[in-house]
Amino acid sequence: MWKSNEENLCLICDVGSATVSAGLFLFSKKDKPKILYTTSVPIVISEKPNQDNLESLMTDFLHQAIVTISTEGLTAIHAKGTKEEKVTSAFVVFSSPWYCAKSSSVSIQNDSEFILSEELISGSIIAEEKKFENEALSGIYKLLQNKDIRMIEREMLKVLLNGYETKNPYEKNAKQADISLYMSLVREDILVKTEKVIRELLHTESIKFHTFPLVFFSTIRKLFPVSHNYILIDAAGESMDFSLIRNGCIERSLSFPQGRNFIYRSIMNDLSVGQDIAQSYLHLFQTKNADQVLEKQIDMSLAKAGDEIKQHISRALSDLGST
Repeated sequence: MWKSNEENLCLICDVGSATVSAGLFLFSKKDKPKILYTTSVPIVISEKPNQDNLESLMTDFLHQAIVTISTEGLTAIHAKGTKEEKVTSAFVVFSSPWYCAKSSSVSIQNDSEFILSEELISGSIIAEEKKFENEALSGIYKLLQNKDIRMIEREMLKVLLNGYETKNPYEKNAKQADISLYMSLVREDILVKTEKVIRELLHTESIKFHTFPLVFFSTIRKLFPVSHNYILIDAAGESMDFSLIRNGCIERSLSFPQGRNFIYRSIMNDLSVGQDIAQSYLHLFQTKNADQVLEKQIDMSLAKAGDEIKQHISRALSDLGST
């Protein structure tokens, strides 16, 4: 990632269920990362989209976001004195529904001590990857059904040697090694489209892909290193995602298709108004500037929508707790 001058201009892009956000960041070995420019393209639509429509919207808004970065973004940072001309690396983070992920536990054991080599760990991880890929090819994940797929993450979250956690397990003696593994798959066509847009508009060759649960978990783990058991919740535009963290690892993730846009659609339907008016009404309600009649109407609509979302959350927490 690093060039000889030790400063690199990078793109970070968040592809969500209803928003595509992108930003330019300056990374340096000497200083903290700097946020130079950000843009976001929200997707708020009156009718809940099917998968095909959502994919088309995502592709269009990704293109819009990268166009903005390549024109307004680069112009703005150069005007502020940033000398870097080229975006050297791009990091793209996918939220649901654009990926499928699986957490897995790998155990390597023997009656006598053995040396835990990199080759031995790699072989065990590859075996788990093949199981996951075969599951995807069998059709159990609707998003990946009858599609070419690519593994974008294979992260060892924790390694225990004889029951004790170690940060560097290689070439150590053990009778048992337990590995907590997180893997994620994305459709090849989605990745190819994303790569094409970034390379054509920013001429960036180094593009790495990640999923939001792993990025979210990794951030929280660094901020709160003594916390090991908790639930991560991502309330996005068209979905809400949950990840159960147990003993410092992602044990399971799940999603349900109700997000922020569900609230807007409830107001639109209950008050018989369009998208822009619904957003305006909600803003008036939140800032306590709505009259009494409108405030009561919005309050009733939010209560009804909230009850449905609570039911989904309750089921999600119950499903996570049953693991």
